[in-house]
Amino acid sequence: MENCNTSLTHVTIAVAGGDSDVLVDDVSLALPHGTRTALIGRSGSGKSLIAAALTRRLPHSMALTGRVQAPRRAILIHQDSSDALNPIVRVGQQLSHTGAADEAIVDTLLQLGFEDPDAVSSCFPAELSGGQRQRLTIAMGLLAGAELIIADESTTALDPVNQQAVTEALNAVTDAAVLFITHDIALAAACCDRLYVLDAGRIVESGRLTDVVAHPSSHVTRALMTQARSRLAVSA
Repeated sequence: MENCNTSLTHVTIAVAGGDSDVLVDDVSLALPHGTRTALIGRSGSGKSLIAAALTRRLPHSMALTGRVQAPRRAILIHQDSSDALNPIVRVGQQLSHTGAADEAIVDTLLQLGFEDPDAVSSCFPAELSGGQRQRLTIAMGLLAGAELIIADESTTALDPVNQQAVTEALNAVTDAAVLFITHDIALAAACCDRLYVLDAGRIVESGRLTDVVAHPSSHVTRALMTQARSRLAVSA
């Protein structure tokens, strides 16, 4: 395991008090600062439990063993980013609540693909698209000094244009570790350089994303690649 700010070492998560209900089984992964890593797996594979463990949000009904090393300044972005934004406060005021200077706010919004920061700042969250709200959540995390950004299936409900905007925003993040959780290996390839494949709570393949895609060793990875090709063919 390489030295980094965020990692799981031999982590197992099970239903508390259960004898055989192991949901995450002996998982080790590293998220070096400044890198973008994908965690890919089918629904129910344990991806969201890993996100919860990294952000200290694991339900009390779950028991964890192993070692979790993660910064306290972390943000978790879900499919619906509405909970992260106050619906009755303009965006600019919410960004100012991070304590960041106006210049830093403008620079961050530009960095994340907002061409007119002033116009965005004057809006209420409901006036923006789902993809814009996702990017604003990323902006708020960066302005607050987040060292870890976890996007948990955050692009699943978005149209292709907004999916691209969010992945481009994640690509622009250089001062934090990014964990992009998805079942879509094509989306992961758009913004990540490292990859872990999860199946039934276990890591079945990992490495540089380009290497894994070129030479997948697990049938799970191959199945996810086939699904991604099918989605791309349908949308073409």
